[in-house]
Amino acid sequence: GDAVDSQSGLNTGSLQNGTVATTNRINEANKALQFDGIDDFVNIQTNQLNNNTFAFATWVKLDQLPDVNNPEQVIFSMGSAFDQHYLGVEYTNGNAAWKFSSNGATVYAGNIVNTNWHLLVGVRTGGQIKIYVDGYLSNTVNTSGAASYDSPLTARIGSSIINNKFFKGKIDDVKLFNGSLID
Repeated sequence: GDAVDSQSGLNTGSLQNGTVATTNRINEANKALQFDGIDDFVNIQTNQLNNNTFAFATWVKLDQLPDVNNPEQVIFSMGSAFDQHYLGVEYTNGNAAWKFSSNGATVYAGNIVNTNWHLLVGVRTGGQIKIYVDGYLSNTVNTSGAASYDSPLTARIGSSIINNKFFKGKIDDVKLFNGSLID
């Protein structure tokens, strides 16, 4: 099956290894994707991200919080030979936290305390990266240099491009913006 880009039609992805459609955050059947945390992902060939100011946004619902046995899961990743820009969840310093990383700079958002649906937004605006959770700014980190992109640019939903960091849970409405949504 395919994951369809409902906006531009340019970033349609192919479902890999048993990724299946499921109910979304407003209980509509077959409108979100379920990932098993083992090998499921959506592969997307894209060239849509090519500036220093961009944002990723998505709704996510974890099946379980990350822990010492499963410390990191990637929700959405973009890069080539490695994950240059991604949203994820990580067990760090004894807590589960949302994460946005861009060219090696990383910003974390507080402690995750439940497996409810959450809206995550990662924003890169020039010299800063920011993470928003459920509409609220959670954290900001300064970064240096321009955002870099290798070619060919690939995106994945539900996993990292390398290192097998698979997501376990539901993902709905992944959006990519060539500009900042906030500020």
